[in-house]
Amino acid sequence: MAIITNIVKTNKSKGQLYELFIDNESVGYYLLETIVKHNLKVGREVEFQEVIDALNQTSIILATEKVLNLISKSMKSKNEILKYLKDKGYNIDVSNAVISKLEEYKYINDETYSKYYVASLSKKYGNKKIKFELLKKGISDSVVAEVLSENIENTDVVKELANKYLKNKILNYKTKTKLFSHLASKGFEYDTINSVINKYNWSNENEDWV
Repeated sequence: MAIITNIVKTNKSKGQLYELFIDNESVGYYLLETIVKHNLKVGREVEFQEVIDALNQTSIILATEKVLNLISKSMKSKNEILKYLKDKGYNIDVSNAVISKLEEYKYINDETYSKYYVASLSKKYGNKKIKFELLKKGISDSVVAEVLSENIENTDVVKELANKYLKNKILNYKTKTKLFSHLASKGFEYDTINSVINKYNWSNENEDWV
């Protein structure tokens, strides 16, 4: 057992946090609601684990507020939020508790996030590029496969990109191969690219190309 020797209000987090001392040693910062919930007061004998549990509850509340503020600006994947919390110094137990809470209330949903991301990127990239970006964000293979199975590459988007690339260029074999590479670098499928490219009037069509 240990004795709480002082509880001091701080200017941290706009004055919401109180520093708690046990046997005159600081053990961390606590929200007032956490202090009240655990009946933490000067002179009380406490088990050290109770103090740690209360500290973790404060961390979970503060971390949740930070994440809610983050995702209010733009959607994030589960993996991005875990990295964000790690960078902010929160331990894995606190981070997992925050994730579980926000998933329960549907604030975090990798499938919803992925569908939104696909809808946004499909205006300028193909499925290969989108798949790479989603996997890089920590989205699971199964979720990526599911959302991309519903996304048919838009030839109008490819045509618009092709027209922009071809502006003021001669429609010859060299340009044709470069255009193919340009569109492929944006992650579009071979068949999608061909369906657009073959509609242009190219010179030297008898030459073999990609």
